[in-house]
Amino acid sequence: MKKTLFLLIAFLGFTSLSMAQNSRKSNSSSDNPRADRKVAITTEAGFRTMAGSGLNVSYYVVPKLAIDAGAGLGLQGAKFGARVRYLFLDQEFSPILGLGFNMSPQEFGLPEPELVSLDLDLDETTPPEEVFVDVQLNKSYYTQAITGIEWMAQGGFVVAFNLGYRISLNQTIDTDIEVNGQSFEVIDQYSDTFINSIDRIYGSGVSFSLHLGYAF
Repeated sequence: MKKTLFLLIAFLGFTSLSMAQNSRKSNSSSDNPRADRKVAITTEAGFRTMAGSGLNVSYYVVPKLAIDAGAGLGLQGAKFGARVRYLFLDQEFSPILGLGFNMSPQEFGLPEPELVSLDLDLDETTPPEEVFVDVQLNKSYYTQAITGIEWMAQGGFVVAFNLGYRISLNQTIDTDIEVNGQSFEVIDQYSDTFINSIDRIYGSGVSFSLHLGYAF
């Protein structure tokens, strides 16, 4: 999958280069189309992205500084985000560095209880019990730092790839254990492994995203 993703990015890069060469403005005094094209609308897809799978709107305050806002759907439903990006080069292609905030504003329960093995008695001589755990995801808030590349052709075509890290700002997960029909709140030391496995998807961690769109 990683190989396919990188091949796709390379193909899009060559495509945008061709478009830039064919549509470059002869009277332009700058190699950076962001000086004239202040607004870009791009699609977003990936993992732990700013706004899930959805749309982003970027406003270039100056050619090397952009403000992004986005909305889409993630694993928890609706997702929203905003960030600031700095572009290092004053030309069509530039590495970027960004910092932002994103959120999933609704609670979300996993469809089915998870069957896990827990040592409820904390007794090394007692084998772990198989219990059902209901997982409820809270409203979730994150901060996210990214780096990556962006190419904007003179004709307006935009392609970008971001790699970053997302940090959870609140407790994302609530769980209940049910044993013999009785429920009680899970105690952290009983469920570190299970919670960590859920947190790999819904909590902090590495992120990546691919963007395609057009600037006006």
